[in-house]
Amino acid sequence: QNQAYQWILQQDTEIDLSNDNNDKEEEIWETRFNQRYALALLYFSAGGEYWTVLDDRFLIPDAHECDWFGIDCQIQIDNNTEQQRVIQSIRLANSNLTGTFPAMEF
Repeated sequence: QNQAYQWILQQDTEIDLSNDNNDKEEEIWETRFNQRYALALLYFSAGGEYWTVLDDRFLIPDAHECDWFGIDCQIQIDNNTEQQRVIQSIRLANSNLTGTFPAMEF
């Protein structure tokens, strides 16, 4: 879990940790942080450095997580017509995943 957190702190350029946002931006920021943390956790706990077929298309610090390999998202719209991309599914079959995904709560 520490590796995933350290990746966000040191390499992730999409998440602004200063978090000077209004309430709606805060909600979007929190969703994106949680999604990126969960995917980083998956990568580091399931041997991501040995995954096949990724070709540097996972854990991309300057790209939206929905643009990473194997990540399917949907656009979620609230009552104020604010949009955000939310992970719908993860498809990493035949990618050589190993290990155990740790339990976590959001």
